[in-house]
Amino acid sequence: MKSFSRFTVLVGLLAVFLFSAMRLEAADPVVVELHFQNGVKYYKRGLYDRAAEEFEKTLSMEPGHEEAKIYLEKVHLIQKNQTKVEAKASKNAELKQLYQDSRRLYAAHKYQEAIEVCNKILQIKPIDDYASYYREECEIKISQQLKREKKIQDKEKLKAARRQAKIDRANEKKEKAAARKAAREAARRPVDKTDHEAVVQQDLAAYEVEATPRAKPEGEIEKPIDRKMRLRQEKLAEKERRRQEKLEAIAEKKKEKEERLAAKKAAAEERRAAKEAAVKERRAAKEAAVEERRQAKIDARVRKALEKNQGVSGKETAEERRQAKMEAAQQKRARKQAEAAQRRQNAIDHKQDVRVEKALKKESAKQLDQARKDNKELFLKGVDQYGKRKYGEAIATFESLIAAESSTTGSIYSGTARRLMEKAQQRLKGEGKDKQIENNEN
Repeated sequence: MKSFSRFTVLVGLLAVFLFSAMRLEAADPVVVELHFQNGVKYYKRGLYDRAAEEFEKTLSMEPGHEEAKIYLEKVHLIQKNQTKVEAKASKNAELKQLYQDSRRLYAAHKYQEAIEVCNKILQIKPIDDYASYYREECEIKISQQLKREKKIQDKEKLKAARRQAKIDRANEKKEKAAARKAAREAARRPVDKTDHEAVVQQDLAAYEVEATPRAKPEGEIEKPIDRKMRLRQEKLAEKERRRQEKLEAIAEKKKEKEERLAAKKAAAEERRAAKEAAVKERRAAKEAAVEERRQAKIDARVRKALEKNQGVSGKETAEERRQAKMEAAQQKRARKQAEAAQRRQNAIDHKQDVRVEKALKKESAKQLDQARKDNKELFLKGVDQYGKRKYGEAIATFESLIAAESSTTGSIYSGTARRLMEKAQQRLKGEGKDKQIENNEN
């Protein structure tokens, strides 16, 4: 029992030791920095999921890593925005499909289904001119369909009523024909000549048969004269109908012509007013120009009179005027040549300045690239020294790196170098304390 308890204690101590070693190894700044740099690399490439994993690993090893926290917040914000963008794209795709469905259903005359699709669009996007317009058009089309169907039903009812009226008239004719036939038979039936009353009744029945218009038996052919009269009446009715339509068309054309004439008269009146205004403006401008020329002539005459009064001595000869003109032309030509020479010189100077500026930029870019490479080598050298526990050398290297970046490329590796330098200083202090404890023990 005691041996078992000892074994359990040993296993527990071993587990604690291994766990402590794993934590020390996980908290190694080189590994932490490696995960952080990998996260930055994935972040710049746009691989935000992998970058988030690397930053989370960095924070799990070193919870106080501020840059990893900042990058992780940026990654979460970008992922959130991507989710919003994807949702918006999905919504737009759904709206696009609904637009296509509504157009297809409207073209196929399925107006009720098109209204349902437009209602879905308005549920997603309450203010949509397209959906509102097509829903209103579909409602109008449905109302027109209902009107047409009602009109067709009314026509069918009218046809049925006409058929029934025709049947009733035929039945009435049959009944009248049967009554006439019975009356004719009664009139032809032999009676006793001595019975005066029976003879009178037979004569009355015969008179009624002759006076009552005979119904045309079913299947009897229409007489030519009756057919001619019927056709003549139909022709007259058709002619009257066409005459009325023609009169209505003439009245409508007359009304349209009057409207056109009124519009034409109004347009002509507007053009006339505009033309009169333009003529007045031109006349005023012309009068102003004439007045200006007249005043100029008066001024010229006055000036000429004044010059004439000054005497002949003040006048220039033709040779002097020609000489002055030539001198002015030479001065103008010399001025143009000087300006052209100055422009050429300015262009040459500008090209030279551009070449010098490009050379300087190229040289500064080369120097900057070389400085970045040197700073990177210094950073890797310091990390290597830190990993080999050469903390003093690592501190010196990191100080050189910070000084170099402050004067050349700016802070690229300085933040990480400062953190590692602080940790190296803490490790140096810890090693000094350990040595002091060992010396005291010795």
